[in-house]
Amino acid sequence: MKLLKKASLIIVVVLIALVVLLQFDDSLKPETKAWKEKTEQAINNDNDAYFYFLGMMAPEDKDPVTVGKEIHSKVKAQPIDDFDVDNVEESRQNANYGEVYRIKDGLTVHKPRTYCRAFIKHCFETLLDNPSQAKELVTNNKLLKNRYRKFLEMPNYQQMHPMANWKSIPSYQSLIDANNLALISLLTLENSETINQQFSTLMNQTRHKLTQSGSIMEKMIFVAIINHNLEFYNLLYTHNRIESPLTFDNLSKEEKDFEKAMSYELLSGSAVMNHYDFKWYRIVARAVIKKNIMLNKQYEYAKAYSAISRLPAHEQIQPETWEENLPEEDSFLQKYRNYSGWILHQIAKPAYNDYIYRVSGLDAKIGLLNWRLQQTPNAPIDQLYLESHSTETFNPYQTGAFIIKADSDNPNVKRLCIERPTKIADRNHVRCIQL
Repeated sequence: MKLLKKASLIIVVVLIALVVLLQFDDSLKPETKAWKEKTEQAINNDNDAYFYFLGMMAPEDKDPVTVGKEIHSKVKAQPIDDFDVDNVEESRQNANYGEVYRIKDGLTVHKPRTYCRAFIKHCFETLLDNPSQAKELVTNNKLLKNRYRKFLEMPNYQQMHPMANWKSIPSYQSLIDANNLALISLLTLENSETINQQFSTLMNQTRHKLTQSGSIMEKMIFVAIINHNLEFYNLLYTHNRIESPLTFDNLSKEEKDFEKAMSYELLSGSAVMNHYDFKWYRIVARAVIKKNIMLNKQYEYAKAYSAISRLPAHEQIQPETWEENLPEEDSFLQKYRNYSGWILHQIAKPAYNDYIYRVSGLDAKIGLLNWRLQQTPNAPIDQLYLESHSTETFNPYQTGAFIIKADSDNPNVKRLCIERPTKIADRNHVRCIQL
């Protein structure tokens, strides 16, 4: 019995010693600290362009910046802490956090039956055949179109959504609708040179916003918008609305760079842990979650993904690129000291490579479009045509010639595409243009 008590005492002492030893975290590296402070400072500084975006659907007699500030104040006032098990009913009542973005008596997009997505061929042709309907759509939504133009002209956009508040994410639908109206308004113009000038301005401005995107969601929104714009220009050309087509530059390193977006995403994940509040949290959590260890590792990942995102597309798709750039696996001791933190990082890590590939997909579309604009508008592009024309040099992935693909839902719809040797599907046809 004495031996059993002695053994039990030793086990208890060892466990207590382990818990005490596991309370100690690493220090933040200077570069991690500077990165964290820079990212946090950026989203905490007032930014009129972000307020304007939040208030873009404000009533006609209200200033979008003022309305946006009011919305942002409500968002900042929302509790960020995790679901409170002691106040279940109150937590349920607060669940619909997205309501703060609703604007009373705000603008709505006037959508008669003729409203559709102008970058889709059948919609484009419908509006082209009915110019009065296109003009009516633009006239009825003139205020939103003008506000979108002003938003794009604002030079220093910085998103300000609070870190860790994933319960209320801004809606970007107003930008999608407003950009569509900007495209429809181009259809109402008669002069080819004027269309080129206005489209070039729209492209430059939306590409600049791609550079300024402060989160992965924003990055993907502007990828979608630019994809729509390029598809629309393809239709303008093939329907003889453009006499002297533009040539589009490939994406710059700044436009492709994911550093701002990745920094925000990774630090948001860490910020969530600051709001957990359990009675046993401080002792137990410190033993299994080391915030500084996680932050130091996340800084390494942010820099690695940023470096990969700036590489040419053909280098991004090589497995060795990822092996050489991503941080080394944590050692057994690091995993042991930060066990729950390490597991959380593995679970929460989305497919960042997919997002990087989507941006590079725009380079593929630019290559496709530049080649298409060198052919005549009515060129009979089919497989035989491709076999007699060189397309390999326009493929940023360096994976061979262009191909023609039929739409999975409608085999009569054909697209000119670039294949990429990855398993990730191109659901939005970013690497294709309509034929």
